[in-house]
Amino acid sequence: NQAWLEMLYFSPARNLITRRHIQPAWFIQQPGPAYVVAYCQEAGAMLTFRLDRIQALEPQAQPD
Repeated sequence: NQAWLEMLYFSPARNLITRRHIQPAWFIQQPGPAYVVAYCQEAGAMLTFRLDRIQALEPQAQPD
């Protein structure tokens, strides 16, 4: 049973901060920005998020 996190994420393309419920799968560290690949409940899909765009992060019970 994987942990869920509630995240506030800044999207520069839309100049918007969104609230997302994610279940991280793995991290990518390479030259340049680091990323987390996670299942996003709102999108219903695996997405890649840049760590430096995460505004807040908190543990969360599994979303409904």
